[in-house]
Amino acid sequence: MEPNHIEAKTNIIILENDRIRMKQLEENEIDAEFMIKLVNDEAWLEYIGDRNVKTIEQSLAYIRRGKAAQISIGNFIVYDKITNEPMGCTGLFKRDFLDQEDLGFAFLRKYHGKGYAYDSCQLILNHCKETLKYKYLYGITSESNQGSIKLLKKLGMTYTKQIQDPLHAQDSSKHISLFTLNLC
Repeated sequence: MEPNHIEAKTNIIILENDRIRMKQLEENEIDAEFMIKLVNDEAWLEYIGDRNVKTIEQSLAYIRRGKAAQISIGNFIVYDKITNEPMGCTGLFKRDFLDQEDLGFAFLRKYHGKGYAYDSCQLILNHCKETLKYKYLYGITSESNQGSIKLLKKLGMTYTKQIQDPLHAQDSSKHISLFTLNLC
């Protein structure tokens, strides 16, 4: 199997290496069940916030909104290649306040610190450079999320600036860190 390919039957992009397999997030019950688990994980709630996704219907709507907003490959569920367990998500997200997509990732807390986020981000970055021909890409994270900041730096991203957190527009003290990676 090629490291990056499209499944002919579904037109779903698959990215993989020797440890992980990534499949584009789909609007189905299996993916919806995993997303309920992920968006209610303590790490997600701490660093990303409550998305009020508690039921299959809410999860399917959440997936649908995400797919409607994507401009390229969107979000991928990341699986352990040996156990086939879903561990997290990594993908590209278009934000109204950015002129280019940003690289986003979230993993269940029990998979933090094991290199899975790094592996999945590397696969996305390679796809951005080789297939999508992007010149640059952003990464954003809360100022308090030291794990994500370390990962963005390890991926070669450089700190660009602090920007007002659009989810907390009414609170001028809430900021997020913007990182940039040149892909040329």
